[in-house]
Amino acid sequence: MDPAGTDDLVQRVGERAKDPASCVEQRPSELWSSVTTMGVGELMGMGRSLAADLGRLLRQGPDAEINARADSIERSMTTPADIPLPAVASEAQLAAAERRLGFALPPLLRRLYAEVANGGFGPGSGILGTAGGWSTDRRQTVEDLYAEMLDAVVENRDWVWPVGLLPIVDLSGAYTCVDALTAPYRVVEFDFEELDEEGRDGGWSRAFRDAAPSFEGWLAEWANKPTPTEREAARQAEAVSAMTSVPEVTRAYWAAMTPEQRAEHGLPEKGWGRALFGDAWGDDPRDGSGDP
Repeated sequence: MDPAGTDDLVQRVGERAKDPASCVEQRPSELWSSVTTMGVGELMGMGRSLAADLGRLLRQGPDAEINARADSIERSMTTPADIPLPAVASEAQLAAAERRLGFALPPLLRRLYAEVANGGFGPGSGILGTAGGWSTDRRQTVEDLYAEMLDAVVENRDWVWPVGLLPIVDLSGAYTCVDALTAPYRVVEFDFEELDEEGRDGGWSRAFRDAAPSFEGWLAEWANKPTPTEREAARQAEAVSAMTSVPEVTRAYWAAMTPEQRAEHGLPEKGWGRALFGDAWGDDPRDGSGDP
């Protein structure tokens, strides 16, 4: 992609990142977002409260208080969380991340961290950030995940993680990764479900799948998809168009009738199109009100 194209892509990603409804494809629910930020004590307290409500429900049946709490939990389970994006990454943060990783970040990814946000936007649940930025439910950033992948060889000597393959999106048991060492920085998916210690090389080779030939192309595909707001606007425009226009097949149907046949429907000899459809008929002269 030429520099102008890259500039346009960064701008498009920045625009999408500003809208909570479009900055990621998968937003966690308010309940899940709340649970993942709780400490052990808070989780235990929530568990005790739910157990007490359940016991009360079994003993005496539902009441207004229990129903209200159940409704509140249901809303929090179905309402997407509105999580603010992290701030952009500083040059010091990016340099520290590259030192820990042992290689430079792909230029476009580095620019996005510095100009849009330190992760939290993009396909899936969002691109993970560097330390201090967007992280997984386990509070892991890209540096943490890369270090964890390198340690897989301790469990199985066949599980040697490719140097420079950087996990950038958590797919709940799988990861989208970018080859940070070689332009155009191809995108690869890694799936833990494919690992099988009894199979050839422990299932390691089949756990990888090419997802896109370049990071820019992969990101552009997401950035250029219509946002929920854009899809709704298009839907409304189509609905308005359907209500304010007359399909050609309908126009042809009425135009094929004789004046006598149209008269049987109470239509005038001239201007019957507008009599039927009002302004939606437009300037079509077939109703005899204008020049043919």
